[in-house]
Amino acid sequence: MKSHWRRTLAIAPLLAAALLVWVSGLASAANVVGVEIHSPTESSPVKWVRPGSTVTVTARVTVDGNGEVYVSASIGDQGQYLRHDMTAPSKVFSISVEVPLATTEGSNDVVVTAWTVYDEKIQTIRTASESKAVYVDKTPPVVTLGALPTTSTTNPRPTWTWSGEDALSGLDYYIVTLDGELPFQTTGTSFTRRTRARASTGSG
Repeated sequence: MKSHWRRTLAIAPLLAAALLVWVSGLASAANVVGVEIHSPTESSPVKWVRPGSTVTVTARVTVDGNGEVYVSASIGDQGQYLRHDMTAPSKVFSISVEVPLATTEGSNDVVVTAWTVYDEKIQTIRTASESKAVYVDKTPPVVTLGALPTTSTTNPRPTWTWSGEDALSGLDYYIVTLDGELPFQTTGTSFTRRTRARASTGSG
């Protein structure tokens, strides 16, 4: 009578080794090996934004395997994060970050952090930062009207003047409204009303 016991014993170590390799493969987690901010950067910053507005931060995250990755972007003390299942060596992420109301006026840094999670535990963490990447202007511009007449005028083409100042970001344009007329946009500092042609009527 032949026994199969020896053959089973010979195969068992091979099965154990294969199972060990398979389990070790499952136990491995992806590691973040690189984080690179694409925008905004110190050489190409975002100018000028108000507190409460949104800035889009883009960054490339590189990993050494497949796994669960979290990526956060922050400006000042406020940020946003997202989760992604990495199936490629690298990916460019875009995250919209709201500029905090308490952000420092002037230049601010952008920070991007990426980390992996396995078995509900944080694995590797990598961080990149860009100095002076977002410029914030919290002070509204000041507009001053020119000298106003003290009495009424019969001039059919009166001129209004004004001036404006913004110490940080400067002025791009003015929006002017006269009485109940529709507002208009201009880069100038004066406006002269156009005369309207009137139709004449004759007799006879």
